[in-house]
Amino acid sequence: LLVNENEKRVNKILNELQTSIIQRDELSYFIKNITTPSSTPCENNNNINDDNSLINQSLNNRVKELEKIINNERNMHQIEIFNYKENEEEYKRKINLLENFKTLEKTNQNIFNNQNVLDTVPTALTNNHYKPVIQHRDSVIPIVVICFDRAEYLRRSLDKLISLQPSTTEFPIIVSQDSNDETVWNVIQKEYDQHVVGIQHSNRKNVPKQGASYYYISQHFEFIFKTIFDKLQFNQVILLEEDLEISPDFFGYFKKLLPMLREDDSLFCVSAWNDNGKEGYVRDPNKLRRTDFFGGLGWMITKSIWDEFRDKWPEGYWDDWLREPEQRKGRQCIHPEISRTYTFGEQGSSGGQFFNNHLKYIKLNDEYIDWANEDISYLAKVTTILI
Repeated sequence: LLVNENEKRVNKILNELQTSIIQRDELSYFIKNITTPSSTPCENNNNINDDNSLINQSLNNRVKELEKIINNERNMHQIEIFNYKENEEEYKRKINLLENFKTLEKTNQNIFNNQNVLDTVPTALTNNHYKPVIQHRDSVIPIVVICFDRAEYLRRSLDKLISLQPSTTEFPIIVSQDSNDETVWNVIQKEYDQHVVGIQHSNRKNVPKQGASYYYISQHFEFIFKTIFDKLQFNQVILLEEDLEISPDFFGYFKKLLPMLREDDSLFCVSAWNDNGKEGYVRDPNKLRRTDFFGGLGWMITKSIWDEFRDKWPEGYWDDWLREPEQRKGRQCIHPEISRTYTFGEQGSSGGQFFNNHLKYIKLNDEYIDWANEDISYLAKVTTILI
């Protein structure tokens, strides 16, 4: 009985270690790639982590926590080895565990030496006691929060996002700042450095004076797509702005719909937003729909769509461009009847012209829907067969 209880405890701690390792490895991967000098003009990262401070700030606490677990567990196993030494099989397993912990310690040190941890994780960590610690990139859905100069908006958005984030490895949060507002950058780097990775788009191109902000926004989106898809090689991304608040089931909603978005060639995005979802006109939190209209305000796109757009991305007014038939090609977006995002951004590039008349009346879903158990087959593409 004592051995069985010990086995349960060991497995529990190993699972905790596995989670910590993945979190650390993902952050290290982001930081190493994002801070690598870019070869494209729009990806100027001169303001990112000039002295590797981002690595120390983002990983230091995580590594210390992991090392504490490793040290405690090693000490416990050393005692237990002597207790169970008469059991040869158990003894060998304990020795292997100790070796693995030592290997973890070595891997931790590699981080501080600024090495790519993805290249140093040993085979020992994928034995019978560990699942592979390197998650497949295909399963990760990064959340990019797009910001400019609204620090208070960013705080509100991140607080809600982080409080509902089910997994830092499955849904890592990246904050992308346009330009170099110092107040906002300090929010990212000093207040939320344990929860997000910050990147900065500072190499702006010259734009027309009229509607300048819409041209800068388009440049920023291009920078994000090139970073996420071309540089970090993710296969999908969710885009949020810093004036958006999310619903309790936001993450489950997108996770459920990702396979359909990948497999159904009649779709080009999944949106959290219903542009007609005003209070009093919507009622079913489980209902999803297809639409010909691109609404934005919290949406997911795949790399395959970006591959179509990369060479013709517009200089300005990217969202209007995206709605044109030449881009949409008859494809649709999925959106919920009740929105999974709500905008509180009265102040912004549009001068609040739509907020008071329309946006503030959109209802945000306040119910948690377990999307993993929802049937969404009714959204599948319908094929007409002519007889």
